[in-house]
Amino acid sequence: MQIENGNTKRLARNTAFMYIRMFVLMVILFYSSRILLQRLGENDFGIYNLVGSVVAMFESLRTLFASSTQRFLNYEMGKNNQERLQRVFNTSLVINILIAVVFVIIVEPVGLWFLNEKANILPDRMSAAISVFHLSLATAVLLIVSTPFDATVIAHEKMDFFAIISIIEGCMKLAIALMLAFNFTDKLITYGLMMFVSSLIIRICYIVYCRRNFAECKIHFTKDKKLFKEMTTFAGWQFLGSSAWTIAQNGVNMVLNMFGGTIVNAARGVAYQVSNTLTMFLNNVIIAVNPYITKSYAEGNKTKMFDMIFFSSKVLFLIQSLITIPFLFLSKEILTIWLKDVPQYSVLFMQLVIIHSLIRSMHNPLDTLFKSYGKIKYYQLTESILLLCPLVCSYFALKSGYSFAWVFIFMIVFELLNFSAMTFLATRLTDLKIKDFTKQVLFPCFVLFIIMFCVCMSKFYFGKFQDTLSSFVVCVLTDLFLAIVMFFMFFTEKEKQALIGLISKKIRR
Repeated sequence: MQIENGNTKRLARNTAFMYIRMFVLMVILFYSSRILLQRLGENDFGIYNLVGSVVAMFESLRTLFASSTQRFLNYEMGKNNQERLQRVFNTSLVINILIAVVFVIIVEPVGLWFLNEKANILPDRMSAAISVFHLSLATAVLLIVSTPFDATVIAHEKMDFFAIISIIEGCMKLAIALMLAFNFTDKLITYGLMMFVSSLIIRICYIVYCRRNFAECKIHFTKDKKLFKEMTTFAGWQFLGSSAWTIAQNGVNMVLNMFGGTIVNAARGVAYQVSNTLTMFLNNVIIAVNPYITKSYAEGNKTKMFDMIFFSSKVLFLIQSLITIPFLFLSKEILTIWLKDVPQYSVLFMQLVIIHSLIRSMHNPLDTLFKSYGKIKYYQLTESILLLCPLVCSYFALKSGYSFAWVFIFMIVFELLNFSAMTFLATRLTDLKIKDFTKQVLFPCFVLFIIMFCVCMSKFYFGKFQDTLSSFVVCVLTDLFLAIVMFFMFFTEKEKQALIGLISKKIRR
């Protein structure tokens, strides 16, 4: 595996910062979620997860939006072209402002129509829901417009700043949740307003840092029609795919509200709080690896690029597998310890959402591959269609009287179809060889999935004979077994050396 010594040190350093960030944020987010549920109550917590999910989804998609600009920045870094870097940044800023305008034009009327005509919200809370919706929309606009600054930080691999500012943001969210203990007139509106202010402060920090540290972040008018067209086309297709994901996720939340009310929204909110927190493990690898893949392509070193794609795909799946097992085994116990009063449906929703995240864990390396080649049109079109299918299926299933679990089952099925379609398109539009990808990635991950399935089925059949302590011991032993099997059987010798090198350098730091 072709990873130079300098790159290894940088990857180790960046990964160390990202894991410090992850552990701190995990503690903060889990505790703040518990406090928030207690302070707001199930009904208002469900309302915020319904109308405030616009922000939640764009928060989780921020890296995806940033990757569009990051791709062009990393490409020019690989070419060592400072003038083009500045043009790329300023052009991306204009494009993101246009995207924000289009976003508001579409979401504002559709959101108000849904709240007034379709949402299952108590009449005396409708005014608060609309206020939170507007605040959420304003926060989402902040995230979209400031995305080029996020992309620049990631492209330059300044993970120390990224980690510090993320921890500060997490602490602010915890402080906001604790402040709700005071006797505010309307805690839901107050929470939405304080979340907007905290996002504004964080965005300003990003802008100030980038303008002081990166020469390309000097804002000025750039007239480059060719670059604007190229980046607009790329960003447009990226926006289509990201919007389809956002519409599908928020749409499912709305469908659940129509047939189950805000209590079901609260259960879904709890499930995604867990899933989004656990996904930080994957984001640590993704953020560190993406610039490396794109720069390798810009340098013309496709062998190094595909080595990293295969390696990161297996690492992402392994990490998510090791995380998934404890939360599938001990889902009820974990939620009870975390929340005390667990909303109805939360346990089942969490299990299904985590399974969905396991399948999607290998999505990012192929996504970065398409972006590196600049060939995302057919990929984004296909993904957009497949991502929206669960929304349609969910509506008709719930209307026909099926259980709420089918919403997440549809998401799992169509995510499998989506990954299959991505792999097929990658073999047609890029230099990916299906034989190599199957041998080095798909087969090892399939074997690992079968082992996981057998372990989880044993819990299903014999769980009634086990207490919490014995289940925890089984989880730990299973994770160790999977990690050892994956390391010795499914990683190549070069990949093993790279892993050992990364771990040893992190230990020595």
